[in-house]
Amino acid sequence: MGKPLFPKLFPAMIAALSPFLIGFAVDAKNAVPVKPIGHKSVFKHGGHPWKAEMTEAEKDLLAARWRKWEAGNNRLQCGDYSESIKIFTDLINTAPKKTQKEHLGFLYAQRGYARMLSGEFKPGIADATKALELDPNSIWTRKNRALAYRKLGLYAQANADLQVVRAMENDPKQQRQREIWGHYKDAMELRNQDRPEEVIKHAQQLIKDQPHNTAPYFMLGDAYFELGKFPEALAAFNKSLAIVPQDPYALNYRGTAYAQLGQVDKAIADYTKVIEIRKRASSKKWDEIVSRYAGKFIAPSLSELFALRAELYVKNGDRDKALADCAEAIKLNPSDDRARFVRATVYRQFKQTGKALNDLDDLLKLNPKDEKALQYKAEILLDNGKHKEAIVAITKAIELDDTDWHSFEIRAQCHQSVGNGKLAAQDIHQLNLLRNKH
Repeated sequence: MGKPLFPKLFPAMIAALSPFLIGFAVDAKNAVPVKPIGHKSVFKHGGHPWKAEMTEAEKDLLAARWRKWEAGNNRLQCGDYSESIKIFTDLINTAPKKTQKEHLGFLYAQRGYARMLSGEFKPGIADATKALELDPNSIWTRKNRALAYRKLGLYAQANADLQVVRAMENDPKQQRQREIWGHYKDAMELRNQDRPEEVIKHAQQLIKDQPHNTAPYFMLGDAYFELGKFPEALAAFNKSLAIVPQDPYALNYRGTAYAQLGQVDKAIADYTKVIEIRKRASSKKWDEIVSRYAGKFIAPSLSELFALRAELYVKNGDRDKALADCAEAIKLNPSDDRARFVRATVYRQFKQTGKALNDLDDLLKLNPKDEKALQYKAEILLDNGKHKEAIVAITKAIELDDTDWHSFEIRAQCHQSVGNGKLAAQDIHQLNLLRNKH
């Protein structure tokens, strides 16, 4: 409970940045519509939707559309085709007049793909046709349409599309795009296999190929972070943020890197920026969207961010701000055990033992198997002369984790305090064994 939360980044980062990546995943072997991974022209500014010359209102509008696209893409990947069709339809109907043709074409392609998967091949073909009118260079939209034609027995039309596809695939530019996507794909697989050294090689190559895209810097920073090379991770996230200063994902992970390096003020500043961004997005239920979309790998929820910042305030000795953040986290999420634990530590520092124990008891109601909470509760009880209650709490902690020597140390102190030297000696012997192992 007391350790900082550093959620894994890489798979979610690739998912969240998929519109910046190149190409589609192909499944021609089974003759089913191929899954759109993204489109190189969705946003033409360093691989990110925010443009430097945009007004704040335009940025907010684009951010809202971005979040809606994430929700639609999530529903598509989860097999909720009807809902994804509704979302893509809304994005198409509400597209600003100056929307790039390729961007609008990508939305038609995605809706067409959803329709094909739901068995609506004629409407899917119509969408793919519209997408190709807007972006005739999309190989993968054309391949989708060819496969849909085959499903309807329209083999002449399918073959015509596939002839165009073959000609386009021989284009050196298309081949180069596939090579770049291959680096992304390989890096994702290596990340899932916990091979960060090899991820770094792919990331460095992608940076050479796409120096203005945030994704390679993300994966580079994540790989260095996994290796515990925090200065290198920080440098990579800094480069990502030089491209997109308000990217909440990069800000979150740079904040964790700063925290690991002991640069608490800078970590607090980054978490504060992320909190403000997430607050502005709350009306669109951004937390809910990204939680469904990428699960545990995504940046923390708003309540978790408040709890994380509270921990940093504690390190800085700013206990009042820590308490305020804990209260906000619990208000947003009454089940936030992390915030309750942090608040208990602050109450203990203020010598408000009753409030600290109340938070720990509430936490243990939510999660009775939280070994760290039981351990901390035992420490507070021991400090306040409640030795028997402390023994009960710490014994439960040991039952949950009998490899933590500190728990045996606490229980030994409790036994000594009640005059049970024999049991204290047994616990001291056990903690020495555990210490020697480490």
